Amino acid sequence: MTQLTSTLFTFIIALCLCSCQSDNTEPIEPEDLSYQLANPTIWSLASTPDRFTESTLVNDLGYAYNRAKLAWYVINPEVFYRNTTLMPDHIKNDEDQRNHSLVREIFKQEIYPDRQAAYGKAEAINSLNLAYYPVERGPYNYDTDNINTDGSLKNPQLRWAGMMTSIEIKETQDTIAFWLMDPFTSNESGYTGKLYLNFGTISEDVLSDGYNSCEQGLMLNDEILETAWGLIPSNASYPNHFDSDKDIQLQQDIGLDGFRSDTLRKVNSEATYFSDFLSVLKTKLSEPAYDKISKDPSSDDFHFYRGLDYDQMQRSILDRYKYFNNPERNSLDIKFSHESYSVAATTKPDYEDIDLDNAINTTSDYKEFVISIDRDNMQPDQQYIDDMRISWSPNNIKTRWYHFSIPIDNLNDELVGTNQTLRIYLSEFNKPIVLRLVDFKLQ
Repeated sequence: MTQLTSTLFTFIIALCLCSCQSDNTEPIEPEDLSYQLANPTIWSLASTPDRFTESTLVNDLGYAYNRAKLAWYVINPEVFYRNTTLMPDHIKNDEDQRNHSLVREIFKQEIYPDRQAAYGKAEAINSLNLAYYPVERGPYNYDTDNINTDGSLKNPQLRWAGMMTSIEIKETQDTIAFWLMDPFTSNESGYTGKLYLNFGTISEDVLSDGYNSCEQGLMLNDEILETAWGLIPSNASYPNHFDSDKDIQLQQDIGLDGFRSDTLRKVNSEATYFSDFLSVLKTKLSEPAYDKISKDPSSDDFHFYRGLDYDQMQRSILDRYKYFNNPERNSLDIKFSHESYSVAATTKPDYEDIDLDNAINTTSDYKEFVISIDRDNMQPDQQYIDDMRISWSPNNIKTRWYHFSIPIDNLNDELVGTNQTLRIYLSEFNKPIVLRLVDFKLQ
């Protein structure tokens, strides 16, 4: 090694050591033991919470009469933030929409101003977005009484919508934590509502009938049972994948009700099975509203966030994710894609047995934590808020961020090594709202 090379090598090592010890750089942490909850693919449609009286109903469609629509998603930056050919033209030409607080890109330095940006460039951070629509029917809501002529739900403040996930507790995790963008930055003002978090043992029976509704159990040789909700495989245990035959998979990927409502392929067995529901609605709804519901009576049809039809209708970024969590045709193989690209959200089937223990849990024993989405209550040291930060968005909009730390420590010792369920739902709103969560985790 030459003297010049040796000197340069020593200088680089010294520079690295100085950089690691800088006050502006976060120390190297041990292995992160937190359970990241911001991944939308780990969540599925929630069962009815106990605070609603209909939660006790079994094999009764009334169990879901108050379920409204909730979309949960992470916005694809390559499609909606980067200036690429993937971005629809009407969005590319609408800078105001791309910079709107409900959909705009979020950067780490907004929340963590002391973190150094790599190469001097702001680093983006994903947010889990919860878009709640209290006047729109959620999946498997067959209510015919409390519905307006345009198909919207009456009494939106009495409705709810949620998602849930199973968590394997591997360490002594004792806190649910997340940053929440101030809901009043861009949502309409003059309303309040609540965000509920349930943690513990929670019923997996989304279609309350005591059976495990699962797409992968359809189109097999096993006996198929008929309940108020549709067709249910008789066996509680099935492999966690579709049939290898793509044509059979197409007939399995039909949601939890066991029936298809495929307009493109002119198949609508849902309309036949729920004909009584549609007959009542036909006497109450306007023709356009009835036509829309009759094409998808179970309100479970999936739509990818991209699509020529969405481009032609010039759908907004927010609207493009409204049906992204619905289970019917959300695993469509590219063989059947009506676009030049895959339009699937997942390759896995949908099922109620979210902890994969080959049994359907129908009992509940959980703790409930309530967060009031009310400007007057969004203050540090109130309702689990332990920090607040103010930042400026790239388009110079003042934004507040609230950090929530929800303690579940008194449950910990007995839970290590077990599966527990986390359910999140919104209720008591009378208008749509979008909540944006960052660094959402169990730690």
